[in-house]
Amino acid sequence: MNSNIAELLIQTQSIDNKIRINALNSLLRITEEPVDWFRDVRNDLSQRLKSENSFQRSIGMMLLCNLAKSDIKSFDNFIPNLLELINDEKFITRRQTIQNI
Repeated sequence: MNSNIAELLIQTQSIDNKIRINALNSLLRITEEPVDWFRDVRNDLSQRLKSENSFQRSIGMMLLCNLAKSDIKSFDNFIPNLLELINDEKFITRRQTIQNI
């Protein structure tokens, strides 16, 4: 994983909405195609699914769903945690989960 990807992942944790959404949108564009760094980030993204912060739950979910193209076998391990977000306390997280799955 190159340093640009690592920096974007850090930026997705920013409290500044503009920084966070710009980083997420960049990562979503990058992950439209398979990448070779899924294994480097999958545990971090999986942990975000359990975050107290709904933004982080959504970011983890969206990136994991996009990254499924990169390693579908590993993605199977995250499906139960993703499906839990269908019952999330936040409506937008529930909606985004259904749309992305």
